[in-house]
Amino acid sequence: MGNCGSSGGSSDAAARDRYEAGQKQTAAKLTRLGCTRGTVSAVLKLYRQADTNRDGHVDLGEFARQFDIERRNPFLARLVQLFDLSGDGQMSVFEYVVCLSQFGARRGRGDHIYFAWRLFDVDDDGSLTKDEFVRVLKSTYMRGGEHRRGGEKFNTDDRVGRGFSNFGGVGGFAKGIESIIRDMDADGDGEIGLKEFTAVMKKYQHFMAPAFDIWQKLEALAAPCARVYAEVRAAGKLDELIDLAMCSSDTRHGELSSRALRADRADDESLFGGGGGGAGGGGGG
Repeated sequence: MGNCGSSGGSSDAAARDRYEAGQKQTAAKLTRLGCTRGTVSAVLKLYRQADTNRDGHVDLGEFARQFDIERRNPFLARLVQLFDLSGDGQMSVFEYVVCLSQFGARRGRGDHIYFAWRLFDVDDDGSLTKDEFVRVLKSTYMRGGEHRRGGEKFNTDDRVGRGFSNFGGVGGFAKGIESIIRDMDADGDGEIGLKEFTAVMKKYQHFMAPAFDIWQKLEALAAPCARVYAEVRAAGKLDELIDLAMCSSDTRHGELSSRALRADRADDESLFGGGGGGAGGGGGG
């Protein structure tokens, strides 16, 4: 048993050494990109708070815990997908920094609407289907305080509405969906495009509540990442930071020429804003 304990201790120590070495490499890269020592220290501390298992990546569970988002939230997986710029299924510190930075600056109403649009478009096809919109409605109207029944948690406290009763029960809910979709679907193609969604949010702005709740949770911790973004941008090296975020974990430490960049996922400095000026920009609202 002594040998087993010794072997396990050596393995743990080696893992810790690899993690700390990776942190030092990350710190060196951020410094080279123009970040001050204080900013680097703050953002790595924030990331380490999320990366509780010290594997160098943040998974869905770790992300949910750090930002106090319920695991059953119907948009959690989509949010993590949006942060996974490389598409490799793992959230690196660079992806975390680039994406979270977008919530660290003052934003306008248009940015909130665009974020809601990206979040609600679960299949990422550029439009909201009826099924996706039903998910939004259920999340909007069935939210509330936490209770238990038979050992299972459920919500009853009404913060936004009264669930299906807002539409006259289950049958009314179905009819209400059809009515709202017809109202939103200006061109009658059965799907809701971004322009249609933006226009109708003036009438049904409470539908953005699930997205705005998440926005506020992200915004509360985003300051260190926003500082990284601003300092790198001031140094004229923002493209390099985004390149690091968008290459896969397997290629992140390789040569630049071998990186499999996903340019289609970051064609704008503002990854979640509606074409705004990135984390350094502002917007009235």
